[in-house]
Amino acid sequence: MDNFLSLSCWQLWFISILFVFSVIDICTRRLPGFLIWLWIAAGLACAIVDHSINPWDSAAGISVGLMHMALFVLVVKNIYGVDKIIGGADCKVLMSVGAWFGWASVLWCMVFASTICFSFFLIRKKSKGIPFVPFILAGLILKIMVVKQ
Repeated sequence: MDNFLSLSCWQLWFISILFVFSVIDICTRRLPGFLIWLWIAAGLACAIVDHSINPWDSAAGISVGLMHMALFVLVVKNIYGVDKIIGGADCKVLMSVGAWFGWASVLWCMVFASTICFSFFLIRKKSKGIPFVPFILAGLILKIMVVKQ
């Protein structure tokens, strides 16, 4: 729980907005892309102005989020043969995690989120898309609780 106390107020606000995005993703399977792009820009701007994280770490987090999600989609497509399991908004949400928390957080978040998602996918055996933002939120919370910074 001490890890949550070390977060900036902006990062805590990000987690609460990510919770709202998770509920929207579960209910509608659609997220407003322009809001997520604004959220990515706000994370980078906050890193530059507030110095909550290093601005280069924030920019690297955006890039790693994009590359990691693309790799995840390729793995899921090749292993399970499912074309559209994760949407573009999920990729942008992961990029926003990188903007707000840095590149290392993206890697840990995806490790935890992928593990939870694959378990859920195997149990549910559903071939159409699943809302992935709740798994990203769970992965980020696990990263904050488990991984020491």
